[in-house]
Amino acid sequence: MLLSFFLTGALSLSAQSTAPNLRNFSIMVIPYLKDGEKINEKLQKNAHIRMAIANLQDAFLSNGLKIIDFSAKYQKYYQDQVMTEPTSDTKAQFVQYAAPDIFAEIEVEEIDCGDGTHKARVRLKTFLTATSELMADKVSDSNCFVKEADFVLLIKQSFNKFLEQYINQMQDGLTRMVDLGQPLELRITVLDGTGFDLNSIVRSSLPQLNTTAPLSKMIALWMYKESKIKSSSPPSNSAQLVVYDEIRISLLDENNRKIYPLELFRYEVWNFFNDLQLVNNAKKVKITVQDNSIGRTIYITLE
Repeated sequence: MLLSFFLTGALSLSAQSTAPNLRNFSIMVIPYLKDGEKINEKLQKNAHIRMAIANLQDAFLSNGLKIIDFSAKYQKYYQDQVMTEPTSDTKAQFVQYAAPDIFAEIEVEEIDCGDGTHKARVRLKTFLTATSELMADKVSDSNCFVKEADFVLLIKQSFNKFLEQYINQMQDGLTRMVDLGQPLELRITVLDGTGFDLNSIVRSSLPQLNTTAPLSKMIALWMYKESKIKSSSPPSNSAQLVVYDEIRISLLDENNRKIYPLELFRYEVWNFFNDLQLVNNAKKVKITVQDNSIGRTIYITLE
C-alpha cells in the first residue's frame, strides 16, 4: 500500500510568489480549424482570414505582446510539408512545429443585417499550447454597414471593441493556470519476474530522500518532497502497478518566464527511480528503469 498519510486528499505546495506576466510569453494567431481541416484549404476558402490574422497580430503587438508571425512561420512550414508529408497540414501539426507558448484561434464570419447592410463577427479562442487548456473566449460583432464597406475594416472594428478586455482575460487565464499547475498522468509498472515489487525495501541517496523504506512509501515520500509537484490525487495501486490519474506540476520555471517542459519533469522522475537500490535482495541491487511519454502521460517501467 502506498503511504496514505502523504496522499490523502491532495499534495499542496506554496504557489509561485510572483504573478506571471503575459507579455513574457510568445503568442501566435492562427485561423480557426475544424477537426482534420487543413490550414491551406481554410486560407483558400476564406479570403479575409489572412488579413484578419495580420491585423490582430498588429493589435497585439501595439499592446506589448510577443508575437510569432503566422504568415512567415506557415510559409516555411508549408514548404517543408510539401517536400515531406503534404497530408499533415493540420492545426496540431503546425502548432507543434511553430511551438508558441500560447495560440489564439480567430474565426471570422459575414452576417447579413438586412436592408443591404452587413457586419463582421469575430470569435477569438486562446489556448495554452503546453496543455491545450482554454485561456480566453470571446465573440464580438462590428456595427452594420452597407455591402460596399471594406470587410477587413469591419473585422478590425469588431475585435478592437473588446481587445483590451480580452488581453486582460488572457492574463487572468494564465494566472489561473499557474495557480492550478499543468496536469499529467504517471504510470509506474514493476515487470513480472523481477524479484521485487512495490513492497520491497529500497534505499535512496538523494539529499531529500536519504533513507530506507518500502518502494511504495519511497514513491509517496518523493511525491511529497518534489518541489515541482503542486498536487496529486490519491493513486490506484497493486503490488506491481501504481497509477496517478492526475498530478499537477508547476506550469512555469522558477523565474516565471518560461513554460516548464514535461520532458524535464520526466527526467526528474527517471532520476528518482534510477537512484534507488534494493536492500537485502538476493537477485539484484540496482533497479533498471525504462521511461517513455505519450501525450501527457509518463510511463515508468522497473525491472
